[in-house]
Amino acid sequence: MRALITGASGFVGGHLANHLATRGAEVFGADRLPQSPVSSSLAAPLFVGDLLDESFVRAALTYIKPTHIFHLAGILSGAPGGYEAQYRVNVLGTVAIFETLQSLGLSPWVLVSSSSGVYGSPQQQPIDESCGWQPLTHYAASKAAQEMAALQAHLAYGIPVVRTRTFNMIGSGQALSLLTSELAQQVVAAEAGGRPVIRVGNVTARRDFSDVRDVVRAYALLADKSAGGVFNVCSGSSHSVQECIDVFMQLARVPLQLEVESSRIRTAEIDEQVGDPRKLFQATGWQPEISFSDSLKDLLEHHRQRHRNGEN
Repeated sequence: MRALITGASGFVGGHLANHLATRGAEVFGADRLPQSPVSSSLAAPLFVGDLLDESFVRAALTYIKPTHIFHLAGILSGAPGGYEAQYRVNVLGTVAIFETLQSLGLSPWVLVSSSSGVYGSPQQQPIDESCGWQPLTHYAASKAAQEMAALQAHLAYGIPVVRTRTFNMIGSGQALSLLTSELAQQVVAAEAGGRPVIRVGNVTARRDFSDVRDVVRAYALLADKSAGGVFNVCSGSSHSVQECIDVFMQLARVPLQLEVESSRIRTAEIDEQVGDPRKLFQATGWQPEISFSDSLKDLLEHHRQRHRNGEN
């Protein structure tokens, strides 16, 4: 496998690069940020540039000539640039990759990493891949549009495409704007002498969490087993925000109190999302291996190490 990971410097990209390298793949990375925690896993220096820059995309693809592309690059909610950046990067960046592949005569297998956010508040639980879309945020809408761009490329150009709808993840390197990482950082700050509280919003919301290390295993198995299609990547069970807090409080080295802040409660909250992973199981034999509590424990240790290193 000669694999290109877009967004290689990001949370999932770094874990995927390491995992593919251990499997003997020749791994290349592209990212708009020059720093990469996975440089030792890459077969060449990180390609640094913008997916909206046609010359950059063409140069990278011409050099690498990948057999597989894992397209993970994207803009999350709350990132600089707002919703306009989300649509530009998530949708037009995806279009740029496929149009450049077509112009170069390349047809690698491509995984496009979408999100369970496209489902919004579904009418059925667990959510399978046939469930209708009800995106509640611009991020979710941009991921739905990204999927359509990928499907268009498959239908028009015959490029093999897998679309993954990944549910909530836990793991080292996760952005602080995401729930579990922010909670872990609050615990570490309290242990370091800060306020002995965990500040939260809605504690009853339930999500389907998977460890990022399990998620990248699923991506790699799809590369081995699946020629195309759409797959939920999820555990098949849900946990509440309160359950996350309970685990962190048990692991904390100082007594903590819970403080609910109304400003943290979203106006368009989804009460529960739990995915149906049976299609993924049947296609690849994948099963989650890392428990919810172990994922949170490892995440907390990661933030403690960052604090010891002066990075928090």
